[in-house]
Amino acid sequence: MHTSTTASIFSHYQQRGAKGPLIVALCLLLNGCSGFQFLYNQLDWLALNQANHYLNLNDQQQQQLEKEIAQLLHWHRTTQLIKYTQLLNETAVRAQKPLTEADFGWAETQMGVLYVELMEPAIAPIAKVLSTLDDEQIQYLSEQLSEELQEQYEYLDYSSKKRLQHRTGQLIDQFENGYDDLTDQQLAILKKHAEENLDLSSLAKQYRQQINRELIALLAAPQTNNAVNLNSSQLPTQPQHSEHSEHSEHYANIEKYLRTIWLHPETNYPAEYLQAINTTKTNYYQLMQEIHALVTPNQLQHLLETIASYNQDFMDLSSAARTAPIALQNRPTTASIQTCTNHHKSPVSKGYRHNNC
Repeated sequence: MHTSTTASIFSHYQQRGAKGPLIVALCLLLNGCSGFQFLYNQLDWLALNQANHYLNLNDQQQQQLEKEIAQLLHWHRTTQLIKYTQLLNETAVRAQKPLTEADFGWAETQMGVLYVELMEPAIAPIAKVLSTLDDEQIQYLSEQLSEELQEQYEYLDYSSKKRLQHRTGQLIDQFENGYDDLTDQQLAILKKHAEENLDLSSLAKQYRQQINRELIALLAAPQTNNAVNLNSSQLPTQPQHSEHSEHSEHYANIEKYLRTIWLHPETNYPAEYLQAINTTKTNYYQLMQEIHALVTPNQLQHLLETIASYNQDFMDLSSAARTAPIALQNRPTTASIQTCTNHHKSPVSKGYRHNNC
């Protein structure tokens, strides 16, 4: 899970089969960013700006999406964050023992449930907005997705040696985010894993290209009914998928496709990719067992402190009623937010909690 507990709905497609229920990753829901509360409190602004980046929204679309995002985040803050604290509490208990297959099974099940609960209420409002895009906006989205894909996978053009270094560095960063500095023995194991195991990047890029093409083709398909009226409905207090008058055929097709690629992506994966994902996941679980078996007392302390820090953030956020959104003009700059997300080491082991980046 990357950057926030709510998925960045336009920047990438979730690959549930590829995400491990990592004991380490459970305490890295922000990819190591120490300013969790800071970022969470900006999610409505960040999500709207991300949507604008990919869709070039008109005023009506932007106003309605802003309302939908606010309602969704209120629901998430008041109902979901407490579930994350429960997950982290159990994670802390399990992390103090050798990891087993039962731990991975538990984590995969729990994170799968939370993932579905997160994505389910977001599908309808996203589909509504996508169903209203005009030809110019669809072309704009296509260009943005292509540009993003090229940037994300530009390292595939590197030499094989440089790609291996890139992959090894990413793997080391993942574990150091949870354990802090790794021992020489742990580093050697990670480097060997990177050398011996399949790199999914090429297959992942091909799949991303596939679903980008499918989505753009779906959005550009002739609409058999009038465009969705964005003002026709709002999310309920507890967002759930429901039947509305905006269920034109075009909207219904978009919603069905989003439901497939986000909630049941394995049904859309090419066979080769699905097999590679399952193999990679099994190998990664084995790697985690091996690394965790060598954990030092200081590393375990760092891991538990990191979990406790996020846990406290979740409790603080869920208990603090948000009375009104922050005015956009008072929001932090994109550069300041990027600075926060670039922090990869949690400072809790240094004796303080950093909430404001």
